[in-house]
Amino acid sequence: MPLLISLAALLAFTSGESWVLRSSPPFTSQAPSFSTMEGGSFATIVLFLSATLLYLLHPVKRRNSFGPARELDANDPVTLKIQELCQGLGVATPVLLMDRDIRNHDALAFGLPWKKYLLLGRGLLLLRIKQPDAFDARITHEIGHIRNGDLAITFFAQALVVASSVLLIATVAQYFFMNVAMNYQSWLTWKAAGQPFGAFIAAQIPPLKANLLLLAIATLKSCVWAILLFAEHRSFLRVRELYADSTSAATIGAPSMLEALGREKRVHSLSSRLFAAHPSIVSRRAAVEAPVTIIAPSLWGVFFLGYVIGLTLAEIRTLRLEGFVSAALIDASPPSNFLEPPLHRTSLKCRSWSIPLLKCWRFLLC
Repeated sequence: MPLLISLAALLAFTSGESWVLRSSPPFTSQAPSFSTMEGGSFATIVLFLSATLLYLLHPVKRRNSFGPARELDANDPVTLKIQELCQGLGVATPVLLMDRDIRNHDALAFGLPWKKYLLLGRGLLLLRIKQPDAFDARITHEIGHIRNGDLAITFFAQALVVASSVLLIATVAQYFFMNVAMNYQSWLTWKAAGQPFGAFIAAQIPPLKANLLLLAIATLKSCVWAILLFAEHRSFLRVRELYADSTSAATIGAPSMLEALGREKRVHSLSSRLFAAHPSIVSRRAAVEAPVTIIAPSLWGVFFLGYVIGLTLAEIRTLRLEGFVSAALIDASPPSNFLEPPLHRTSLKCRSWSIPLLKCWRFLLC
C-alpha cells in the first residue's frame, strides 16, 4: 500500500508540473520554478481528494455487485451463524445483504469504517446446508477482511488507481487540445496577415511532426504508468487475500480451509498471475499451511520494488534537469506556440528536432 500511494503521488506531482510547464510557454529556458512545484502539489492534493470521494461513495456501487439485494432479518439462521463467527473473530456483525441468484455462492465485504456490509450470494443458503465447513470458510474469509482492516485500505487503493487513471487521461487530453488550440491561433495569425492556407500547412509540417511524436510519447508513458499502477494494486490485493485466508484458517482450522479451497484446476498464464485480483490456489494453500510465506520476499517482488525505486529516482532527476537541458538545446526563448509563421523559421527548425530529442531522452530514463 505505501508503494502504491507513492507511485500515485509521484504520478500526480509529475503531471501537475507538466501542466504548468506546458501552459505559457510550454518550454522555458529555466529550470522548474516554484510555480511548477505549486502545480505538482495542487495535482497531488486533487488526486487524493478525488480518491477519498470515490472511496466514500463505493458502498453505493458495491451494494448491487450481485444484482438487487435485500437485508437479512436479525432472526434468520444465516444471520445467527454469521453473528457467531463474528464473535469468534472479535468483529462487530456487519449489515448482511443477500441477492436473489441461487447459483451465486460468492460473498463480498465492503463499507466504511462506521458502517460495514457483507453481501452474500443466495447460493450460500444451500452451501450452509450441504457443506457447513465450506460455508464457514467462505464467511470467515470475508470477516477476516474486516478484521484485518482491508475494507479501508483496499477500496481506497482502488479509488486511488481510478483517480490516477483519470489524471493520466486528462494529461494526454490536455496536451492534445492545447496543440489544437495553438494550431487554430496560428492559423488566425496567418489569415490576418493574408497568407494562403496552403503555405500555412507547408510551414507547419515540421512542428506538427514534432507534436505528434510528443503526443505519442505522452500516450505511451501514460500507458506504462497505468499498467504499473494496476499491477501493483493487483499484487496488493493478492497479498490481502492471503492474509484473509490465514485468518480464516486460524478460526475454523487449516484442514477445513484447505478442503474449501480445493485443488488448482487450471494453469495460470503470466498475465493472469500479474493482474489477477486473487492468488492461485497453490499460493493460497501454501499461505494456509505456512502463514509465514506471506511475508517472505520473492525474487519477482524484489525486482519489481527495485524497478519502481529506480523509476522514481529517474523521474525526480529528469524533472530537475529538463529545464537546463532544454536551455542548452534551445538557444532562444521559444514563443508560446510551436506553430509560428516563418518569421521564426530558424528557431523553429532547431526546436523541431531538439524538443522531441529531449522528450525521448527523458522517456528512456523514466
